[in-house]
Amino acid sequence: MNAETTSQPGHSLRSTEATSRPVLTDAERNSTAVSRSDSRGLRIVQLAVLAVFLWMFRTLFTGQIYVTDDLLNYHYPIRQFYQNCLKSGDAFDWMPSLFSGFYLSGSGQAGTYHPLHWLLYRFLPLDMAFNLEVLASYPFMFLGMLLLLRRHVASPEAAWLGAITFTFSGFCTLHFLHPNAIAVISHLPWLLFCIDQILKPSTRRSVLFAETGIAVLTGSQILLGYPQYVWYSVLAEMLYCLLITERRTVWFRRSVVVAVLKIVGVLLGAVQLLPSMEALRESERTAMAAEYFGLFPLSPADLIQWISPYVTQSRVFGQNTHELGAYFGAVPFLLLVFCCLRLRMFWKAQPLVRFAFVLFVISLWLSFGRAGGLYVLQSHLPLIGKFRWPSRIVVLIHFSVALLGSVALSELQRNEGMRSQLKRLIQKLWGIPILSVAVSAGVWSLVRSVPQSPLPLLVIGPVLSVLAVLMLKDLAVGKASTGLLLFVLGDLVSYGFTYEALSHVQTSAEVMQELKRPPGKPESGKVLAETHGPDAVEGFGGNELVLAGYEQSDGYEGLIPQIYLPDENLSVNALQVMGVRWIVNAPVHQKISGLAASADPYWLECPDPKPRFRLSNRVTIETDLYKAAKLVGATDSDVLPEDVLLDPTDISESERIEVLTDRPGYIELQVSSEKPRLLVMNERYSAGWTATCDNAERELLRANADFIALPVGTGLQRIVLTFQPAGLRTGTFISQAAVLALLAYSLLNLLRIPRSPKMKKGL
Repeated sequence: MNAETTSQPGHSLRSTEATSRPVLTDAERNSTAVSRSDSRGLRIVQLAVLAVFLWMFRTLFTGQIYVTDDLLNYHYPIRQFYQNCLKSGDAFDWMPSLFSGFYLSGSGQAGTYHPLHWLLYRFLPLDMAFNLEVLASYPFMFLGMLLLLRRHVASPEAAWLGAITFTFSGFCTLHFLHPNAIAVISHLPWLLFCIDQILKPSTRRSVLFAETGIAVLTGSQILLGYPQYVWYSVLAEMLYCLLITERRTVWFRRSVVVAVLKIVGVLLGAVQLLPSMEALRESERTAMAAEYFGLFPLSPADLIQWISPYVTQSRVFGQNTHELGAYFGAVPFLLLVFCCLRLRMFWKAQPLVRFAFVLFVISLWLSFGRAGGLYVLQSHLPLIGKFRWPSRIVVLIHFSVALLGSVALSELQRNEGMRSQLKRLIQKLWGIPILSVAVSAGVWSLVRSVPQSPLPLLVIGPVLSVLAVLMLKDLAVGKASTGLLLFVLGDLVSYGFTYEALSHVQTSAEVMQELKRPPGKPESGKVLAETHGPDAVEGFGGNELVLAGYEQSDGYEGLIPQIYLPDENLSVNALQVMGVRWIVNAPVHQKISGLAASADPYWLECPDPKPRFRLSNRVTIETDLYKAAKLVGATDSDVLPEDVLLDPTDISESERIEVLTDRPGYIELQVSSEKPRLLVMNERYSAGWTATCDNAERELLRANADFIALPVGTGLQRIVLTFQPAGLRTGTFISQAAVLALLAYSLLNLLRIPRSPKMKKGL
């Protein structure tokens, strides 16, 4: 009998078990151990990311809100008005309490027609809704990055690196005070994920969901009301379609499908897009020179942040940290350098590298503004040419770096040849910390044009660079990447969360307590809360007084309406016509003859402001609005662009105005007049206002450069003014039709999907 088939009694079971188990080599055992170690390490990273998100969301449990800069100066008061309108049933498109009235829906910053905003502010308390709106974009962005990267990289750790790098990048944390910008850009990874499903389809169901997703996500971006970042997203999507696939035979057809879906998304967002275009036509930007839109680009000096993020007190070469901040982490920077040095290898191996690298180059080029040259071409595009701050495209730089870093880590983990390449480059990468030391020392010793950081902060950049090189050195020999991921997370969180936007919180009660209110009640008259004149920065107050019920004749807004008072005429007579009672006590305002001191030294008082609604019997004709503004208050007449037939006799006491309704976007008056008069109000003029007199349509006039006027006849008349812009009406109809069409298309195609969802080859 063959010895291989014999067995001793009592050993048959052991022999059977031994022959049934696979025999593992030493390399396989090591690989299994490393895999288990990486799995445990990834759980640690996941817990760390969760802890960061919990810290960000802490305000939901403490009853506080984030109040830094734009969050309190602009967004929170706007949301209060929006919520009040939703709960009272008023229209929210026109906000009377800023700029003597402005087109809130056209401005877009409140995202008034976005379904999520409507749900949050309709059903939740203001503070909770505000916190969720500001914070929800970050986990949404993080999850989108994970899904996108898992379609391109084999390593879960690499996908988490990319998600961490982008979500907590310098742009995303410093721009925390611009929630609409972050919300729009958080859609980008999801859009690319859906586009990838169409360019590289797998099942009919996944393609259908991707088609619906592209349309819905695009519409959502537009409804958030920040078209500049929608443009950045579209730019990235176009490059993705162009560079991500090599199968040119099907690329064109599928790219056309994506383009059609984007158009459907634009139609979904028409209720916001068309009003934004209307508001743009009535804004200050229409009169601004082209040079204005190229201001505030990145400078070459700002790229020093990549290796020395704390080299100046403001972290940038300027004072606007959140707009010029370009830091994206020490390790991602070294991975970017590694990709660039071995670009040919990555270019051939991974299509995502082609897309990310081209996006990086174009974004960096555009960020330099007119100095780079490419931005000049963008400035000639309709609507897009009116975007400001070229530096804001840094968001796409950070996005592309996150993708490149993720691919580099994945290739280094699975490819021995790539690790060998990194080993050979480590000596060269030590030049980055040396360069960081040299640059930090040079700026500290030579540059005096910007405030310098203290020495302890100055050395952080070189220290981070040294640690990053050590991390990559370990990666080159195949060591676990848990420490690297935690290091990247800690680096970026330390950079972004120490900026004031994420560190300053208050309760709403504390906010109200700290308001610098005028001595009188809100009914006493309007407020001029900002300084107007040569020292316009001094006394800036934002929109905070709206929280206490005051109405401002000025305000803080990204798309400021074109107004002529008080900038062209800062006299007491002009302030009276505007209905202003209280004006901030600034040096330039103290020079205005006729203002009086008030009980609060922070405020000056304007005597006898004119009522909100009044009758006038005399007019001065001036068609030039700048000249008209200078004439306001110079005589006892009102300034109109055209002549109207009025009776110049004095207005008797029996002629009066009864206010029946005065709500946002809707005013109803009963006017009793014995002679032809001019009804004048201090509500700002806009083309969106329509008027009827006893149900007959009437044309409104622009009085005193900025305000509404309407000629009235004799007798008792019922005047109704309604804010219903044509763009809003048309946009509402288009959006509703697009929603119905998309629902019908999705449902019909969903019903047609067979139970076996595998796609036929070549679909």
